[in-house]
Amino acid sequence: MISIIFFGVIITTLLLLPLSIRLNLALWTSVLQIYTLPLFGFYPSIALLSAYSLIKNMLKTKQALLHPPILSLIALIVIQLISISWSPDKKLGFATIVYEVPFILIYIASYSLDPRQMFFAFRGYAYLSLIPAIFTFIFFFHHDLNLRYITSPLAKLFINPNSIKLYLSDTSHYLWNGKPITLNLNPNVTAGLLGIIAILAWGLAYLFQYKPFKYIATFLWFSVFLAGSTAASLLNILIPIAGLWYYFCQHLRHPKWINRTSILISIVSILTGLLITTYTHPALHHFILNKLLSRILLWKVTGTFASTHWLTGIGFGGWDSYYSDFIKNAASKHYQAGLPPHNSIIQLFSESGIFALMFAILFIILLIKNIFSYIRQVNKSEKIFGICLLAAFAWMFIQGLGENWRLLGDIRVQPLLATCYGMMMARLKSNQGKF
Repeated sequence: MISIIFFGVIITTLLLLPLSIRLNLALWTSVLQIYTLPLFGFYPSIALLSAYSLIKNMLKTKQALLHPPILSLIALIVIQLISISWSPDKKLGFATIVYEVPFILIYIASYSLDPRQMFFAFRGYAYLSLIPAIFTFIFFFHHDLNLRYITSPLAKLFINPNSIKLYLSDTSHYLWNGKPITLNLNPNVTAGLLGIIAILAWGLAYLFQYKPFKYIATFLWFSVFLAGSTAASLLNILIPIAGLWYYFCQHLRHPKWINRTSILISIVSILTGLLITTYTHPALHHFILNKLLSRILLWKVTGTFASTHWLTGIGFGGWDSYYSDFIKNAASKHYQAGLPPHNSIIQLFSESGIFALMFAILFIILLIKNIFSYIRQVNKSEKIFGICLLAAFAWMFIQGLGENWRLLGDIRVQPLLATCYGMMMARLKSNQGKF
């Protein structure tokens, strides 16, 4: 009863605030989340409530709602909603959808506002993003603080208390295998979060002509290597190289010179990235081999149901039972129990079938197409922002193919991507005089 009254007061207060303040709160609180009281066993964060307070303005901007990538995402969510009916874990299905809808709400809100109003929101987010980066540095050099932090009351503000219980009870997780934990516990998620924010901060520095964003971006970029994710460390090198290569090819007059130089820079940078990653991850070769074998296993598990359940998938929670049956019948007894899909494509297909997967791919294609359209039509500073936004989405989609996060990434970075994309479309509209 106390929880219902508490969250009722918060939601009512949020709905009374102007749209710009509600969007700022949804963006700022997404970095830390801020968990408080449980509601029917579920911990809704202040960030989630702030995002849902934007639903009030959703139907007022029908033009943004009918945007092709958003329509694809809505179609995907509808299919997921239907697939809950045959899902073993219906609670997981509803939770998945609850965390996907804010992308649409935040996109529409940021599209509705004047792009010039967004600087204050991004500045606040950028400075708040230093908090997880600082925690990453501290935990990297002081491993003894890991257990003290995760069992402290402070951790329950930034990490879902249900996740804390799970991680403390399962000795295969990060706390027990030598990796430093981070502000939100999962080092892979934190590394991706910091890398994506670093790229977008760099682009926003050019868009708003605000140099401190570059300093923040540089600090966040370095912190990625300390978070403990090999995949994110490599992307931290490769994604910026790809963005620079694309920018140079668009602007300089000597494409042959650019190609030779960019290849040389790419090789040197990749080798440098591997050296840095090897230093921060000493058992890199062993790690890569284990990862490769585990991914082959996940594709084998997918093959056990793909031919018979390709249309509907096996529902939310269905993966666990299929994976469990597979390793019981497998010849090898060394497979890790309870392994999730670790691939957004496999996850979508297993939960909701081929049509969900098709709409997810369509969403990605249409979104990238619009960003390319923006890059081609704007001035230099906006072009750099567009390339950084493209790189950030690319990072999210690529890391999603190897990490246990979904199509729209982690809940801490999803609001920033949605806000930047909505602002980009609003700027494109104002430049063109059309959507």
